[in-house]
Amino acid sequence: MRVDTKIRGQRHGKTRGDWKKLGNRNCKRKRPEQTTAKPTCSSELNKTTNRIDPKVINLSSTKLDNSQIDLLIKGFKFTPTPTPNTTILKSDIQQFSRRLRLREYFGNGKFDDGSLVRNKSTFTPNTGRDEYLDSFIDTISKLPINYHNTKQNLSRREKKSLEELKNNPSIILKEADKGGGIVIMDKTF
Repeated sequence: MRVDTKIRGQRHGKTRGDWKKLGNRNCKRKRPEQTTAKPTCSSELNKTTNRIDPKVINLSSTKLDNSQIDLLIKGFKFTPTPTPNTTILKSDIQQFSRRLRLREYFGNGKFDDGSLVRNKSTFTPNTGRDEYLDSFIDTISKLPINYHNTKQNLSRREKKSLEELKNNPSIILKEADKGGGIVIMDKTF
C-alpha cells in the first residue's frame, strides 16, 4: 500500500474510515473528461470561438483562406525577405566613393567656418590623385549585383495573401494582450 503522508493510514488528509464513509465514488481520482481534439491543420476552424489556431483568433466577419491563415500563424515578428532595389544600391556605392575621395582630398581635418547655415556641397574631387583609391572605387563600382541567390521565405501564394491582408480596408490585425496571439477584428467592431 502506498502512503503519501507521514502518518500511516492517512492519505490526502483523510483517514481510511473517512474514505469508506465517502463510498467508492470518491475513493479514486477521476480523470478529467477528454476534451475535443484541437484542429490538426490550420484549415480547420472551430466554429464556436472562431479560433483558427492558438495564435490566431478571427473576430471579424471576413473568412480567411488557408494561405492567409498560414501567413498569420507565422506571427507579427516574422519578416519576409525584402525585394532588392538595385538603383538604391548603385546610388549608395556612388555616395560611398564620393566620401572616400573627399576624405583623401581633405584628410581627416574638420573645417568649420563658424556659420550656422551651410549649403550642401556637391563637390567631388577629380580622379587620378591616388591610383590605389581609383582602382578600389573602380572595383566596387563594377561588382555585379546578383540577387538570384537570395532565397525567399514566402511562397507566391503567401505573398499574394499578404498583399490582400494589407489592402483589406474592412479588417484590423492586432496583437492580443496576453499570449502573443493575433486578433482579426472588423473596423466597425
